[in-house]
Amino acid sequence: MKILTNLITTACLLLAASASGVTWHLNPDGSGDAESIQVALDHAAPGDIVELAAGIYYEHDLAMPSGVVLRGSTGHHSGVIIDAQQQGRVILCDNLPESVQIDALTLTGGLVSGSYPDGYGGAIGSFTSDIVVSNCLITENQAAQGGGMGGPGGGQPGQGSIGPHPGVETEVGEQAIEKELPDGGEQGEPPGHG
Repeated sequence: MKILTNLITTACLLLAASASGVTWHLNPDGSGDAESIQVALDHAAPGDIVELAAGIYYEHDLAMPSGVVLRGSTGHHSGVIIDAQQQGRVILCDNLPESVQIDALTLTGGLVSGSYPDGYGGAIGSFTSDIVVSNCLITENQAAQGGGMGGPGGGQPGQGSIGPHPGVETEVGEQAIEKELPDGGEQGEPPGHG
């Protein structure tokens, strides 16, 4: 009976640990729990957090899995940068059944072109996915539609909506204007509206 009780207790602890999610710690030099952001995302499960140490990560076309958080460890966008080096989109959220979160990152260097869906969202392309972007700086990205963030849907949940996004700098043409918010984030505004 004691063995059965121990087995049940162990099984419950394992289930509780898996339900709470795993935090993947990454470093720009490829050390940490995975050699790249994409490798960590490929192995992450819903509820997991992929946390990036301060520095610059040169990656592009990062495919977000459903229910995962991608965040910088510094809590502010200035410390953690993902630079796509104009090799493609920075992050893709495609047909995700669970919401994802992107937090405390600078997303830059995204470049996509062409017609729908290829030319939407230089930094973040969202297609039938709900994402929450916070404390991020999205800058110097280019796309045929939505250089910073783009996708279809008109803001309806489950239809490619993006938001809420306090602390996100948005781009206006080739200009980006930052406005410091009380919580320390930044919100972009079109020229003449700040």
